[in-house]
Amino acid sequence: MATTRRELLGAGASAALGLFPWSNTTPVFAQPSPAAGTATSQAWDDGDLAIDAFHLKKLADEQKPFGANDVRVWQEKTGLSNNEAAALIGVSLSTWNGYKAGSPIPKPVAMLCRAITRDPIMMQAHLRPRVAGRPRSKAS
Repeated sequence: MATTRRELLGAGASAALGLFPWSNTTPVFAQPSPAAGTATSQAWDDGDLAIDAFHLKKLADEQKPFGANDVRVWQEKTGLSNNEAAALIGVSLSTWNGYKAGSPIPKPVAMLCRAITRDPIMMQAHLRPRVAGRPRSKAS
């Protein structure tokens, strides 16, 4: 089994390696290490990839499951109504309510909710708040 980046990519492959190609596999960083809490960084055998404890924790947090309770907490933190949250995320109101009731939440939705939590300016750039009342008729 390949254990180093060179073995995974092959001899003539580019030196750059992203984590994206393995996104559909079991999360690597969400698994507790046998020496959890005793080290400040993680290094692989060939020494070409190292990560500090802060970023390792961030990666693990991103890979945690995102469930109905997380959706409710996210909506409460952002202060959005059901309609606003559904519109911002890009799903129907019934789909949004399904997420809150326990339907499986797709990874892109979880990633977007977490990104909005980290960067509220992203929410402000894309949120189109509803105006109360009926739409005004267009003047002829």
